[in-house]
Amino acid sequence: MPLTRGQRFRYARSLLTIPRTVFTEKHGIGYHSLQSWEIQRSGSRDGNVARFCQALTAEGVVCSEEWIVDGTGPQPYLVTDTETLAYLPLVSARTLKGKPRNKQEALLFKEIAFFQKIHKKAGMIPLIVRNEETALGTVYPRGAYLGAQRIAVEDCDKLHNTVCLVEVEPAHYLLRHFRKEGQLFHLLTPDLTRPPILLEHITSLGEILWQRYLPK
Repeated sequence: MPLTRGQRFRYARSLLTIPRTVFTEKHGIGYHSLQSWEIQRSGSRDGNVARFCQALTAEGVVCSEEWIVDGTGPQPYLVTDTETLAYLPLVSARTLKGKPRNKQEALLFKEIAFFQKIHKKAGMIPLIVRNEETALGTVYPRGAYLGAQRIAVEDCDKLHNTVCLVEVEPAHYLLRHFRKEGQLFHLLTPDLTRPPILLEHITSLGEILWQRYLPK
């Protein structure tokens, strides 16, 4: 039997790692208001649903408004460290100066060096990472090297609704489908199978311009 709206509120809230009293006080939601939503004593307007879902994501629980309202879409889930911290390794200058293992790697290192040179000459900040994601296998295969141009947050509108590199900590990048709504940033897993992870602050974005894959 499908869950009622009140039961969906309760289920999503049950995934929190903090008590309901702490959750409501921390995010400015009335304790009795949330209680009434959960037992469907009073109606929950769309604005309240949005505020509830944003508060959940701030606590590491991913839940879409659509699921609360009518039960459509993926079920809420608690984000784990491995999902949020699956950083892509940056290719260091030391790696490029190392001895190539074969001719293909030597050519790749030269191409990376050229990519970095022309972007730096143009006053841009180049980024080179090795992709460790598996969801975009046909577009960005695992093990592929991705070359990107670093873009400041204030200029991020041009990357709205695209797959790009997202810097969530200094020099720590994720490969995510990026959406910007107002002043909030939503990051979806590359295969788009889960609701967005909301981040209020990101450091920068990387527009992917180039990729190469070394055959094993």
